[in-house]
Amino acid sequence: VALAGGGRSRAETIVRRRRLAERLLTDVLSVPGDEAQSQACHFEHILSPEVTETVCTFLGHPPTCPHGRPIPRGACCTGSGRDQMRPLVVRLKELAIGQGARVVFITPRFLTRLSRLATLGLTPGSVVRLHQRQPSFVLEIGETTVAIDAEIAGEIYVRPVPPS
Repeated sequence: VALAGGGRSRAETIVRRRRLAERLLTDVLSVPGDEAQSQACHFEHILSPEVTETVCTFLGHPPTCPHGRPIPRGACCTGSGRDQMRPLVVRLKELAIGQGARVVFITPRFLTRLSRLATLGLTPGSVVRLHQRQPSFVLEIGETTVAIDAEIAGEIYVRPVPPS
């Protein structure tokens, strides 16, 4: 199938709305998988371009949907509008020293990293606290302390939690 004219752009816009809606429903509203997919199908038809950009910014410009598929980038992801709203989800390496966060999703460069990170307790839903950045990122995960390199810290997306 080949898309003519503005068809490719229109298709990317629809895919973007759908995948952002899935992220919003699963990460923020904790809607379970099948229900999130069903509701995202409805969301994609009602999101205006402005609301789509706001959702993307709110989520921290996620690169993938919950299934790991890429989310087409929008103007908010690269333009000056990126600073208009503080993202809800950030990369682990952006946390302040001593700040706690809940892991939302991981976008590993190599899929084998997922199982290695899981054995360390770094999975979506885990709560971590950043202790240091140099020479490695040192994290506390429950009663465990682990060190990871900066590349891996950039692949882990978290939602900062308020201090307890």
